Amino acid sequence: MNTPEFKRSMKEQADAFGNPDPSKWPDGTETVGYVPEKAPPADKARRYVRLLLPGYERMLVGETPVWTQPYYRVMGNFNSRDLEWFAANCGLAHLCKVGHTAIVEKALLVDLMALHSMCKWFMKTPIVVDHRIPESQPLRKLPQYTADYASVLNVGPLRLFHYMITTSPLFMSKLSKVKRFEYVIRRFGDLATRTDRGFAKTKQMAFECLQALLKGGIIDQVTYDQCMTPITPPTPAIEGQYLCHTCQTGEGDLMKCSRCLQVRYCSVLCQKKDWATHKKTCKK
Repeated sequence: MNTPEFKRSMKEQADAFGNPDPSKWPDGTETVGYVPEKAPPADKARRYVRLLLPGYERMLVGETPVWTQPYYRVMGNFNSRDLEWFAANCGLAHLCKVGHTAIVEKALLVDLMALHSMCKWFMKTPIVVDHRIPESQPLRKLPQYTADYASVLNVGPLRLFHYMITTSPLFMSKLSKVKRFEYVIRRFGDLATRTDRGFAKTKQMAFECLQALLKGGIIDQVTYDQCMTPITPPTPAIEGQYLCHTCQTGEGDLMKCSRCLQVRYCSVLCQKKDWATHKKTCKK
């Protein structure tokens, strides 16, 4: 990361804001989003967690652009908050990877809003699509089932969840108190049952998260079994893809029925249209 290009990128970002010192705003307050490359692990963790908390006047500078720049080609649908949360997830996951899981745990549990942000981003990941792919190609219409989508999850959000859930009972306990936790469980089930190409690592991490949650008593056996139950068969047009139970298309981020976890829908509208029929076989 300490390359001439990296240093030039830092300077350009700072100059763009009319501030020669990227660590502080002109009024002297600390720049949220600035993570010094050589900062101590505890300071890095604190700074990354601040990106997950509510607030404004941020810029990704220092180490944070290292996590976003490799994925710019598939981040055309990301807004500024998506980029901030993605960078924070990646940075914290990297700290866990190099042996600072306890430090990351301590930083995350200072304010449960950080866990709320993690869950929200993971639950409803922005559309990940390579805009260089022609719109006529099937993969352009099924962005959340491509290897690019898997790699975005693997490098940040899912990897961070995996490190924390499989090593920290306290983190699991706190996570279960977050409002969006039930949706995270469903996303783990979604990913753990994927058959899409390029999802082997994603599937394994999601599966291990569910196992750890079951072993830790956070979820029961019934919930675990529902999450791991095979669902809608793949589309015949593209091997390994899923179809909406109503309109039979695979476009968008399909989600399981929250009651039975057996079928998928591309939207709330499609789910409502199908309810009159599906309720006859839908079981908890």
